[in-house]
Amino acid sequence: MNDSSDIPAYAVYPDNTGDDAVFPWALAEEAAAWPPRSREQLRELWASFALRHTNGLGPRTWRRLADRYKDPMGAVLAARRWVADGVASEKVAREFLSESWRTPAREEWDAVRDRGLAVVLWSDPDYPQSLKEIPGPPFYLYRIGNPRLLAGPCVGVVGSRQVSDWGRDMAHTLGRDLSCAGLTVVSGMARGVDRYAHIGAMEGIGASVAVLGTGPDRIYPASNRDIFHTLARGGLVVTEYSPGVEPVAGHFPVRNRIISGLSLGVVVVEARERSGALITARQALEQGREVFAVSPPEYAAGFEGCMQLIEEGAIPVRSASDVLVELEPLLQNGLHKLPKTRAGSRANKDRGATRQDKGGRTKPNDLRKPVDNNHHSGMDSAGRDASNESPSHSKQSDLTIPASVGDEERSLLAAMDDVATVHVDELAERLDWDVSRVSRVLLMLEIEGLVHQWPGMRYSKGTRS
Repeated sequence: MNDSSDIPAYAVYPDNTGDDAVFPWALAEEAAAWPPRSREQLRELWASFALRHTNGLGPRTWRRLADRYKDPMGAVLAARRWVADGVASEKVAREFLSESWRTPAREEWDAVRDRGLAVVLWSDPDYPQSLKEIPGPPFYLYRIGNPRLLAGPCVGVVGSRQVSDWGRDMAHTLGRDLSCAGLTVVSGMARGVDRYAHIGAMEGIGASVAVLGTGPDRIYPASNRDIFHTLARGGLVVTEYSPGVEPVAGHFPVRNRIISGLSLGVVVVEARERSGALITARQALEQGREVFAVSPPEYAAGFEGCMQLIEEGAIPVRSASDVLVELEPLLQNGLHKLPKTRAGSRANKDRGATRQDKGGRTKPNDLRKPVDNNHHSGMDSAGRDASNESPSHSKQSDLTIPASVGDEERSLLAAMDDVATVHVDELAERLDWDVSRVSRVLLMLEIEGLVHQWPGMRYSKGTRS
């Protein structure tokens, strides 16, 4: 039996009645009946739920905890040192130690146990290294299907829900041809582009992964039930959201970082000027991934966002071969096993800092400008980000807020008044909101052009000049 004298109460499994202070030996029988199957995995699962359900503990804080303490249980056992170690604010540490997370964590634990849900934990071999390296990695992933597909190589295919016939056919063809080349196609199982990319991918020798913006027991939209079951049998469905979580607008831009994080590159098939797919493209860029945009037929409506991306330096695509040619160096060198997210991909660097427009003129490569994603080196001893690129306060003060902007949006903008840039986690602390709510409101403001996202999940008021 383990010596329990140094183990805090919050690390103890809620049904513990044995002498083992973390997990009783009696749990071995229960563990054999549902994943995960070892006491060590059960400990990590409980610790993961505790951290995930702590108010104000978002992606940036989890990134620092993981780097410092290696795994969720290590972070939980060290909770009283978080502030001294410079990995969390006093407010977050107090929130965790208050155990306000216990009820929702227990509810999630019971749901996993009762339904036999499979969870890919941080320390699992199946947890993809590519996700561990992005800013704000998920604590864990629920999975339905083949977890080996997480290892890649993967390509993200995204775009509008309201898709044209041409865009639908292009999404299907790209999905099929990329899969026939042996790649795994990652998308979000939404209507439109996502649906047809998944369908095409399952026709090839490769496979497809869907990243949900809901809990693993919610199929959204219901019209994609056929896709869900097809992927569950021959592909993979993953989500970071708990069982029972319904579709909420703010969840989808948050999950998009997982689509791009799993992928060597992201292809935007069809997108209007303010499509959410453009935000996915910029997340991909921040993670050092390739950004592709379909070059549409001349005068085609609904592709304004794609043309904007191409103008900013995205790689134009008319067929899967355009994607494969660009990714070939990464695939040949086996880099898909360990994507380099800190300073951009090798292919970005090889192409240099300029591209040519259709007239042969060289123009600045704005979209592909090197991005420093080493958010750890940009932090001070208290765990605050020190961004070297930020807007001036004078530019923010000139911002005109339309009368149509709601109370939530105004509250969030007010919370940004005294800073040039602010991280999503800090906004959650300032407003006492959960991170998903902050992300949802930020998405609406970004689409309206009232906030801009910067590297490292930081935001400023106004547009980037």
